[in-house]
Amino acid sequence: GANAELREPLKTYILGYAFGLIPQLLGQQIAADIQLERQEGLGNAAVAAMIVTNVLLDFLFVAVQDKGVWGLALATSLANWVYFLIVAQYYFRPKAQLKPSVKLIAWNETAEMLKIGFPNALLVFCLAARSLVINRLLLVHAGGDGLSALSAFNMISGLILSVALGSGALVRILTSVFLGENNREGILTLFRLIFSKVLGLMAVIAVIEILLSPVLAAMFFPEPASEAYRLTKQLFFIYGFAIPLTLVCLSYSSYCQAAGFRLFVNILSITDGFFSMVIPALLLAPRLGALGVWLSFPLGLLITLAVSMAGPILHYKRWPKGPEEWLMMPEDFGTGNHLVLHLRKMEDLTRTAETVQGFCGENGLAGRTGAHAGRVVLRIKDDCIPFDPNEWYSMTSVSKDDPFRNVGIRLVYAIAREVEYQNLLGLNVLTIQL
Repeated sequence: GANAELREPLKTYILGYAFGLIPQLLGQQIAADIQLERQEGLGNAAVAAMIVTNVLLDFLFVAVQDKGVWGLALATSLANWVYFLIVAQYYFRPKAQLKPSVKLIAWNETAEMLKIGFPNALLVFCLAARSLVINRLLLVHAGGDGLSALSAFNMISGLILSVALGSGALVRILTSVFLGENNREGILTLFRLIFSKVLGLMAVIAVIEILLSPVLAAMFFPEPASEAYRLTKQLFFIYGFAIPLTLVCLSYSSYCQAAGFRLFVNILSITDGFFSMVIPALLLAPRLGALGVWLSFPLGLLITLAVSMAGPILHYKRWPKGPEEWLMMPEDFGTGNHLVLHLRKMEDLTRTAETVQGFCGENGLAGRTGAHAGRVVLRIKDDCIPFDPNEWYSMTSVSKDDPFRNVGIRLVYAIAREVEYQNLLGLNVLTIQL
């Protein structure tokens, strides 16, 4: 939508920005990997270095060397490279569990991976299309001041929504883990946390943004009498009411993506990414100008929320009962005979042993009859230092010096059908099938 005056500088900026696209994409992938292994320090250091690099190079290229738009774009690209080079160090650490290798590429999984990732790509495409429409509406009905106000908002919207974005990523990761573990209670606990503590935090952020809307607007347009200041203040104020809704919509769509509701997620991506905001904006902007566009933010999220709720309602052909049905959990997911125990102090050990013995007795697993039972899965999680029993068992099996060395691990392996160890999100996860 650039006019003749802006077209050439925009082309220059796109060219300079293109040099940083590859490290930006790779850096995003590595960021997800280091999040799995709780390497927050490395991620935070990379973000800090990227910000400092971008600011310093902006000053150097623009203020000192007078490179203009080309300098701004190049500074961003080089900052992306700095971020990528820092986070890429993770793969070279001895304890890194996720390491790229050409030999490990599973080409037969390509189609499945594309299906899993398609909703995100579709959402990004819809957001780009939405931006074109919204920008054009602002230019027609609010002029350059309206577009400037939106640009100012976009500069810090990522910071405002960082908690919601982080929660969405966390929901995707943990839902995937809990689905693999057939852990019904884990998913329910996750959403109880999201819709209580995290939603409360988002409400606090929303109130802060509403109260500080004049301050936020003054950061970009210091003259209170200007139209740009008025529109920017108005946008920050109105968007504050949309912040909690962002968390709800993003968390639910992230869950649906991880749970494999692909058609529904694609519908949500199109709705949230384009139609939910564009339709209200097209209706309101001709009458209200920039205010109509600003109102389309919360209205669009309400539309997305309504579509999200329609999924479970259509699935059950009635109003869902309880959180399990709102999450469209299969009836047999996480059901059956299972026992979940939490050990937080030494005194819990004795009580745990008694509870386990009682559980085994109730389910025909006590005494000799237990040896003839079906599959039994024992899963142990802790947040201690990484400990892979497979390594200790391997060392024991090749050692002939001491037949009693690591005898406990050897006894477990003697009766186990399969032993699997992972370290995810800073947790040791040991799964033993008997």
